[in-house]
Amino acid sequence: MPSRAILVVLATVVINMTGVGLVWPILPKLVEELSAGSISHVAITYGSIAVIFSVMQFAFGPVFGAMSDRFGRRPVMLVALAGLGLDNLLLAMAPNLGWIFVGRALGGVFGSTFSVANAYMADVSTGKDRAAAFGMVGAAFGVGFVIGPAIGGLLGELDLRLPFWFAAGFSFLNLAFGWLFLEETLPAEKRRPL
Repeated sequence: MPSRAILVVLATVVINMTGVGLVWPILPKLVEELSAGSISHVAITYGSIAVIFSVMQFAFGPVFGAMSDRFGRRPVMLVALAGLGLDNLLLAMAPNLGWIFVGRALGGVFGSTFSVANAYMADVSTGKDRAAAFGMVGAAFGVGFVIGPAIGGLLGELDLRLPFWFAAGFSFLNLAFGWLFLEETLPAEKRRPL
């Protein structure tokens, strides 16, 4: 397995998931502050926000995978990272719950990079190493999702919007990292129509 390509993809996944995870610890308190309802209303609203994120991620994962088969891995990953950065900027400035819903829906759409990361690994690994490569993507996902909430909880103690600003920064840092180091692994002759 070409180690540089794998390391770059794994670093991209860790940075991406750290940024995604940053915001989860503060969302319940932010929903409470923006909501005028009871605690049960806050819980239902927060649950709905989590569901919309997950549904959009589930729905758009295959779309991003198919787009990466058509246009290449690199451009699709870079668009997703840019989208996550813009989404987190929107969330950092969201004036009400409606914008939080829109932001989390967009976060689910652009957070659908797992399929692209797996496609990268399929491109750069051989049959005997492929399972290990996919396992490393899962581990990178887990590492980022453990680090992100820990940092987000600490930042949220200072200001509830601060994790969104940091998540945007992580996304744009990841975009720059990807722009500089992420190579295309799907040759033009192997690309498929949508």
